[in-house]
Amino acid sequence: MAKTTLQVIQSIEDEARKIKKIYDEKIEASRKEIEAKLAEDEVIFDHETEVRISELKEKQTEELNNAEEILTHSIETNNIKREQALKERKDELVRQIVQEVVNRYGD
Repeated sequence: MAKTTLQVIQSIEDEARKIKKIYDEKIEASRKEIEAKLAEDEVIFDHETEVRISELKEKQTEELNNAEEILTHSIETNNIKREQALKERKDELVRQIVQEVVNRYGD
């Protein structure tokens, strides 16, 4: 017995639903795969970012320590030079002070 037009249409619709279901499943599987890959990439990126931040902080701390050492050395050097200059000029400064006192208050 020949299929009726309605049966043929129904058969075509059933096949179309099956095909759509297969495509929907493939789409869902692809979506899940992409989401998993994105989540994995996010973890990798976060880890790499944390490592880079840690490296930069370490470098910054090292540079700060070096700058502090240079500053401390400069301060010490300047203090030594200042003390030497004061020692070298001490007699001259004392003489100038005495002369100023004599000039102001007389003999």
